[in-house]
Amino acid sequence: MVNESERTRFNNPVMVAGIWHYINVSIDAQDFQDLILKFHSGTSIPNEANRDETNYYEWKYDKNNQLWLDMKEYSGYVYINNESSQTIANTYSFCVGINSNAISNLIKGEIEYNNWTLKVYKDQTLLTSQVILVEEPVTGLAKSHGDILKFYVEPFTIMTDVADDYFKIENTGNIPLVISVDYAEYSDNIYVPELNTKIPADQSKSFDGILLQSESWKPGTLKKTGLITQGRIPEGYIITTANIVFETSPGINSPDIEISVGRYDYEIQEWPDNDIVFQYEKELELKEGKVTDIYIYISGNGIVQLNFRTDNISILKVFDESVADTPPLTISSNDDSEHEVKLRVKALKEDITSYIYYDLEIEDNVRTLKTTIQVGPPEKSKGEEPMNMTQIILIVMIIALVVGYMVYSRIGYY
Repeated sequence: MVNESERTRFNNPVMVAGIWHYINVSIDAQDFQDLILKFHSGTSIPNEANRDETNYYEWKYDKNNQLWLDMKEYSGYVYINNESSQTIANTYSFCVGINSNAISNLIKGEIEYNNWTLKVYKDQTLLTSQVILVEEPVTGLAKSHGDILKFYVEPFTIMTDVADDYFKIENTGNIPLVISVDYAEYSDNIYVPELNTKIPADQSKSFDGILLQSESWKPGTLKKTGLITQGRIPEGYIITTANIVFETSPGINSPDIEISVGRYDYEIQEWPDNDIVFQYEKELELKEGKVTDIYIYISGNGIVQLNFRTDNISILKVFDESVADTPPLTISSNDDSEHEVKLRVKALKEDITSYIYYDLEIEDNVRTLKTTIQVGPPEKSKGEEPMNMTQIILIVMIIALVVGYMVYSRIGYY
């Protein structure tokens, strides 16, 4: 096939009907006028009355006039590419092909083939005969690896992120393909490197380093299933001098994309119908007695009643007000910004799991979420830090010297 490596099947060369191929003939002796190729179905050349585009082709190189000729045109169509046929030293490259409907008894869904025979003549002398398998033209794709490509971006921020995974596409047909990926309204935001690279027949290609260019999106989770299509057969492969039409198989689903628009390491909860978005830290670690600020964020269109409950941890303040002075919060949220709520908390006792519960009431529906906090031992001050081995050895040596000096002094006194 043009621009491709030779393919074989059962140790015989393969030609795909409807596609240009090179047949290269090398001859040391140059004592000839015509170099002729006869290509026919089966093992015997059909008689002239029965020859048509399904069973017989004949091409010739006229050495004296340097012409590449189709000796058996059908319906005025030619199956030799004069511009691409060439001679290089003693090798004669015929760029030829046959009609896409040249093989019969096809099984739908499989790459079917027929046995054909190529005979090469120098003038009227047969030089060689070769079995060639002619395959029906088939386009097909399969996806492996990477069912979901995940991206993470900040709310109301234009930024770039790289997907956490890759996907692989296999060309299951017998014609090289250039694929395309359609993510509908997010297609302009997704960039797949090397997407327009040709995938040869029977080969696969991995696509990684997939980029997302975000817009100024509000918080939430955006999901989309894309479509991978065969796109196009590379230019120069299809026989354009004949009436060749390919039926492409349906596209396949690309990996889903999932864009989490939210604070880094925050859990994103959406309800109902994505009208309200609540962001919070699902898990934390604190030291006993540690006072720290925890932030939660509310966005979307609606009114939220928010109350807090705790287990084994103390909320000191909501915003900058003491808890005693802070009633349940009523928050009027909109799509244009995030509503930030600050909690100042204190971890009470080590080795006890603590919880902060968020009771959210939206249109008479109550939902409870929680932050789980693992409380570790209190931080030690510098004076409380244990001595290392070097310090212990130094102290032991000093004590030994002092005791030794005292003993020596006492002995000297007596």
